[in-house]
Amino acid sequence: MVSRKSTFVICLILLVFSQVISSSYISTKITKYQNENNLSEHSDIQIVPLTAESNLPPSITEQPNKIGFIHSKQPLELPCMATGKPAPEYTWYKNGKKIDLNSTEYKGRITQLVGVGSILFHSPSLEDIGGYQCAAASKLGKSLSIITRLYMAELTPFLKKATTHLAPMMGESVKLVCIPPKGTPKPTISWSILERKTNAMKQIKLDNRISMDYEGNLYFANVRQHDYQDGNNYMCSANMFFLRIFGQGFDHVIKPEAVSQGSIKKPVEILWVSKTDIKVLRTDDLKMKCIFSGNPTPTVVWKRLNGEIDIERTEDGIDNLELVIKNVDFDDAGEYQCIGDNEVTNGQISKKFKVTVASRPYWVTDPEDVTKGVDENVTFSCQALGRPKPDVKWYINGEPIESVPPRVNQQFQNDTLKYFMLTRNDSKVIQCNASNENGYLWADFYLNVLAIPPSFMQGVPELTKVAAESVVVLPCIAEGKPTPAITWFRGDQLIKSDRHEMLPGGALKITGVQATDSGEYTCRAKNKFGEMSSTGKLAVRKRTSIVEGPDDMVVMVGKTALFTCYAITDSYEIDNLKISWYKDSVPVDVNDPNIKHEESNNLIISNLSNKDSGNYTCVASNGLDNATKGAELKVKGPPDPPIDVKVDCEPESATIAWKEGKDNYSPITHYIIEFKTSFDDAWYEKGKTDDKVEKWETELTSWSNFTFRVKGVNELGTGAPSEPADNVCSTAADFPPFHPRNVRTLINKKDYLVVVWDPMSPLQFNGPGFYYEVKIEKDDKVETYTVDGNEEAKKEIRTNTTYEPYTITVAAKNDKGYAKNELEEIEGYSGEDAPLEVPGNFEVDPDHEMTATSARFRWDPVNTDKEKMRGVFKGYRILFWKPGEKETTLKKIDVSENTHNRRSTRRSRHRRTSSKVKANVMLPAYSNFSLSVVARNTYYEGPESNVIDVQTPEGAPGKVHSFMALVRGSGHFHLKWEPPEERNGVLIGYNIGFQKINGLKVSPVKYEDEPTTDPTMTEYILRGLEASTNYRIQIQAMTTAGEGEPYYIDVWTTDAGMPIVPDWNMIPMGNNSLNVSWKIDYNKTNQHVGLMHVVEYRKLGESNLKSTPGQMLNRWQNISNLSAGIWYEFRVVAKSGERQAASSWKKITLPKPAHPSIMFKGTATQDLTSATWFIAMMVAIALLILILIIVCIAKRNHEAKYDVQEEERLRGHDPYSTDDHPNDSKNDENGIGKPGALVNGDKTSGISDSDSLGDYGDVDPSKFNEDGSFIGQYGTQDKKEATETAAPSAMSTFV
Repeated sequence: MVSRKSTFVICLILLVFSQVISSSYISTKITKYQNENNLSEHSDIQIVPLTAESNLPPSITEQPNKIGFIHSKQPLELPCMATGKPAPEYTWYKNGKKIDLNSTEYKGRITQLVGVGSILFHSPSLEDIGGYQCAAASKLGKSLSIITRLYMAELTPFLKKATTHLAPMMGESVKLVCIPPKGTPKPTISWSILERKTNAMKQIKLDNRISMDYEGNLYFANVRQHDYQDGNNYMCSANMFFLRIFGQGFDHVIKPEAVSQGSIKKPVEILWVSKTDIKVLRTDDLKMKCIFSGNPTPTVVWKRLNGEIDIERTEDGIDNLELVIKNVDFDDAGEYQCIGDNEVTNGQISKKFKVTVASRPYWVTDPEDVTKGVDENVTFSCQALGRPKPDVKWYINGEPIESVPPRVNQQFQNDTLKYFMLTRNDSKVIQCNASNENGYLWADFYLNVLAIPPSFMQGVPELTKVAAESVVVLPCIAEGKPTPAITWFRGDQLIKSDRHEMLPGGALKITGVQATDSGEYTCRAKNKFGEMSSTGKLAVRKRTSIVEGPDDMVVMVGKTALFTCYAITDSYEIDNLKISWYKDSVPVDVNDPNIKHEESNNLIISNLSNKDSGNYTCVASNGLDNATKGAELKVKGPPDPPIDVKVDCEPESATIAWKEGKDNYSPITHYIIEFKTSFDDAWYEKGKTDDKVEKWETELTSWSNFTFRVKGVNELGTGAPSEPADNVCSTAADFPPFHPRNVRTLINKKDYLVVVWDPMSPLQFNGPGFYYEVKIEKDDKVETYTVDGNEEAKKEIRTNTTYEPYTITVAAKNDKGYAKNELEEIEGYSGEDAPLEVPGNFEVDPDHEMTATSARFRWDPVNTDKEKMRGVFKGYRILFWKPGEKETTLKKIDVSENTHNRRSTRRSRHRRTSSKVKANVMLPAYSNFSLSVVARNTYYEGPESNVIDVQTPEGAPGKVHSFMALVRGSGHFHLKWEPPEERNGVLIGYNIGFQKINGLKVSPVKYEDEPTTDPTMTEYILRGLEASTNYRIQIQAMTTAGEGEPYYIDVWTTDAGMPIVPDWNMIPMGNNSLNVSWKIDYNKTNQHVGLMHVVEYRKLGESNLKSTPGQMLNRWQNISNLSAGIWYEFRVVAKSGERQAASSWKKITLPKPAHPSIMFKGTATQDLTSATWFIAMMVAIALLILILIIVCIAKRNHEAKYDVQEEERLRGHDPYSTDDHPNDSKNDENGIGKPGALVNGDKTSGISDSDSLGDYGDVDPSKFNEDGSFIGQYGTQDKKEATETAAPSAMSTFV
């Protein structure tokens, strides 16, 4: 057996041998590739994949800023990072000399970070100040960073100076001097208030009154009392954020001196201006400042004398002391002016500034890194602009180009460097430095030369689908060095035609694609180091087209617009076809509840408004092409709001002007001007223009602020209002325009005088302090009351009098005085009270017959004197109620004061007369009532008269409560109604009639042969009708007093179609019966419902068919005498005359009854018949059961002969009586009176739509729900009904 060690040695030998063979094979393949591609002469060329970065000159990607600051003992890092293959080596230069970080000068103080070129100053000092530059170099070149200047950051202390106390006059200007300390970088200066008690600093907010110049001095345009600041010091502060140093100095205290007039008015003067001849560099911010003095504080505005100031580039606009323009360009050069003004200055005080714009150098086009292939050409340009024009210097790998020996393939002139027929030795890093007096610009970029065979970044897609007659671009992006040449083939044939164009990137563009262009296309990329191909298929599809598109339409606002769109496309793309809708080139909002995009691709816009007007476009697209068709929708409606509303205000009037809005396809006829005031937010109509004008003048009321808006009107209505005008018209105060109108009194509150008047609106107050002054006078005594104008226009004054007259005035007054018009006096009365008089001898008028709808009553009149009536006599009031239920059923009927004809003299009206007062009253029919009568004034009733009781006779009933055709057939209606709410007696039935409607003609009414005499009936089958005919059906409830008001409905019969088979199901009811029920959907309007339904059934496998009686009203049928354990099949048949339709068969079997079983223990061979004791026990049990049955039958027969008959006599029914009785079946030859009888005896199969309808029997309703479905199988059932055969139930049939 070979040892493990031997096995390991053998495996190792095989592995080494395979590697040798593999290396030899690869070497042979590379040599063959070079020979085939003629590469042996290019000994310096290395072929690499394009994705490899084997050759990449160094390029600095991260470098420090041009300026930096150092702080002693605070570490500082200068970043420097570069890319390149091979990895570059880093070198730093200080002031142009190479830094040796390992020398004693730098070792320990400056170190280079691991893996990058960044250096770290551990503890910077003054000796580190200077210019630093980073270099990253490899064998492919040297990349240089910009030069960074390091400065030592410092801040000198403030000069010590005693506190300055200033005492200017109020209104004079003041300057607080600050000499800031020197610092690098320059410190930020600010001013604060130093609170002596807390030592807290509160920074001063600068504005046009308090400002600071660019040197740090603080100016007050005018001094005010609060500038004293409780004697606290104003302090100048310098903040060096880099060093985190905060210095303070130059304390000042201001103590303003008061003057008699409060403060001195001072005209505008210039306190300080910044440099007026300004040079600013392009892309910097331009800052100019003017500080003015004056009281009131001057307003400041800036202007440009040779153009407009670009407000969007200003920092805070043009109305501040300082003008700051961001990101300056050459166009900003010119003259500027600051202007200061106040109300006491004659003319304007101004200062001019002259601005010139220079520039640091900037590149026309930024130089960039370039990667090229062998034998290609390249051009570099370093063109720079600036003011003055910059000087550009070139460097190769950090050396001036002049000092580098030129290569044969190099050309340098006019700031342009060119190389021809590149080789790998031309890889290098190039630098450009553009400089002028304002700064310099540095560019560092490389040239990388590679030799790479072609490869595809994006090949030809496997399948490209395009619509015919369109343009297709087949992509083909290849990379390689030199850049591969691209050629295209269709199949094996080179593509050359006018319709085929190769784009610069290599893609193939085919114009006017045809079906014959389908096929395979190949893109071939080739350079001197190899070639590669990519192939794909082009499939040309038929174009999409719209067969039926939308049409222009004009629709009224509020209506519905329907746009159609039907499109076809190539059969291969039919599943991708999609219809989209656009309005004015924007997709329609499908979330709008008024917009519906149907599955048929129709667009429905409901409840149209003016905003729906526009161009609607149907776009049919399959992802390859699309077809469009548009239509214009014009929604005619009220006009759009007017625009540009302006108001010109005068002291007592205003002129409103506007521009017309869109008229929405109906000319504007006139405008409505609306206003609102500061009193509320409601808008009121001010007036209307006579015609289509765009200017309107109106008068204004006093002491109001008016805002106006305008609405346009055309024949279709009033449009939405415009935006309110920007300006508000305000008017001065004046006297109220008039005193309150319609002053009157209310007499509904006893013991009070209630004065009311029409309120005046706040617009009519005309000034502040408005109120009403109420004066009342009685018996030469005058009382005065006031009511605030904003309160209710009402005054309640307690007088403790009843219906007494008063002289009343109500005046309008504000702070200016009373209204100027004449004050009107009125006579008013205090409140009424209940009358004292009682009508006597109230009774039913014996001279008038009482009817079901009317009764006449009479009584003795009352004394109508106001002292007795305690108010104004208004007549009488009859009260009636149900006896014993007065509180809940009381109703009242007013009787006019003119009902009783009184004598014309005043004396006779104020005393009782012998004539009676009579009144006809409408009372409900067939009711018992108690009645009384009272006298009444305006608000109160007097005591009740004597009470009488009456009973109204029976009357005709009212309308049925509801009436409908529950089911419509071709020759019948299933009618349903609810009894009338006003029965007015005992209902005895209903009368049903019908008329044909033919256009405007209606045939005479045809009634059923006999009215229905069952008052409980609420459903009826009306038959004998014609198909597809409009009928007017009427129904009238009846009492013995007559027929009630008819209720009409108009209904169409259906066409003469085959009746529908309803949904149905079966439910077992024990072991020998079941219930079949069916359901009709009454919500379906045009269905052919059968007149009747029959259940047919048979035993499974037999042909003998049985059927139940037809059901017209019931929707169920109970079937008995079935056999348990036997399979049956059932179906429901719908019948209408000769037409009938049957459902499919359903199978069912009823369960067998359970049988007890007895289990015995014993051997398997035991025979029960041999058990004598068991046989004897069974015989005894059988005899006992037989005896019990005989006893029960005897007892039942005895009860049937005596007890039942006796019980019937006790109830008042004689079973042997021979008197006629409407429900006695022996006098009903057709069997209609029997509970289970049918219309035409037992023969229901011959019933048709033309037969008349009678009563139908029913079964025990406790077993079924409202629709006839079975409730429970254990409901009670009369044994007699289960065995009756002479008169089968309409619900039950026995087998």
